[in-house]
Amino acid sequence: MNASSSSVVHSFLLPLAGLAVLASQGPGALEGPLRSTPLESRGHGVYEPPAATCLSGADRRRIQGEIERNRVVLESLGVLPTAHSGGAVNGQRYPLVLFSWPVRAVGAAALDPGVHGISNFVDNDPSGGTLVEFQCGARTYDNHRGIDIFSWPFPWNRMAADEIHVVAAAPGVVVGKQDGFPDQSCSTSGGQWNAVYVQHEDGSIAWYGHLKTNSVTTRMVGERVTRGEYLGVMGSSGNSTGPHLHLEVYDGGGQLVDPFAGPCRVLAERPTWIEQPPYYDSAVNRLQVGSTSVVMNPCPMPDVPNDAVVLSRGALGYFTTFYRDQRAGQTSVFRIVRPDGSTHHTWQHASAVPHYAASWWWWSFFIPTSVPTGTWRFEVVFEGETSSTDFVVQ
Repeated sequence: MNASSSSVVHSFLLPLAGLAVLASQGPGALEGPLRSTPLESRGHGVYEPPAATCLSGADRRRIQGEIERNRVVLESLGVLPTAHSGGAVNGQRYPLVLFSWPVRAVGAAALDPGVHGISNFVDNDPSGGTLVEFQCGARTYDNHRGIDIFSWPFPWNRMAADEIHVVAAAPGVVVGKQDGFPDQSCSTSGGQWNAVYVQHEDGSIAWYGHLKTNSVTTRMVGERVTRGEYLGVMGSSGNSTGPHLHLEVYDGGGQLVDPFAGPCRVLAERPTWIEQPPYYDSAVNRLQVGSTSVVMNPCPMPDVPNDAVVLSRGALGYFTTFYRDQRAGQTSVFRIVRPDGSTHHTWQHASAVPHYAASWWWWSFFIPTSVPTGTWRFEVVFEGETSSTDFVVQ
């Protein structure tokens, strides 16, 4: 399971009067020169996915039984080879199956620098009771058997707009799917999920769960899918507290796989990634400009971005940045750029908190009546990457 903007979202407003105190507190403070426009207010919010069970033992056993029955039929029809064991099929060792990223943004979401975060990795402690993921940390929960990739920001808005697609991480054959179950779950008592199950060349199987109702691929059981092919829309069906993908993988012998390589991985290692994502994949997911701050609503209500393309001289402008895996001491350098390319305003910021899975920070300024009209730019340099968005001042 995963969380969205419900009870796990905490936001903070830091008015102008509090900035002097913050400035003496080091990395969490507003830093750097502020030019032309006085700061009016600043705030931030964090997104804290809780730990809870995606699938009950009974649900997992039911799914495994259905997949196995389908495999037997497909093998009898010659659609699938028989006698899978680890990476071997009929005694022949197949090349290592490699995964590409299983999430793709489309539509308006594709215009943002990023759209996801990871809330939970696979728990590598087979005995239970101890949290150990591949990197020896505790970014998982007890007996979590998959990887939770969540949509960020505005998960419910993007789910409604079908903007975050789940795609096949590797080519294979559909060996099971289910659809039609409710997808507005905000708890871990959400019932069955919508999902697709794909078997790869080496006999391993990937489970893609929590999909949006009536979004599941039209491919039938026994049909092939290609790498990157659409499987469904990221949703919140089953035991879930917000739109996310639960990716669970088993090798050809039925052993749980952790695709992430690391010093504490003790589970099966096939398949793995073509290019393994960093453990802390710190990045900017979105920048936006608006006339007021974002409103994060309770699950499953859509959030109110309050973004705007046009700001008026003599009015307030709000400049917001959404992060994934933000860590203490990572500095963001912000600029508001005039139409002629000159810097109107610049500042720096860094969090003092060790880690946020997802967060957002905003600053508001009055737009002077004397500034030029035209197309402006809000940009941030974070971890060596520059992200920007344009807006109009009139």
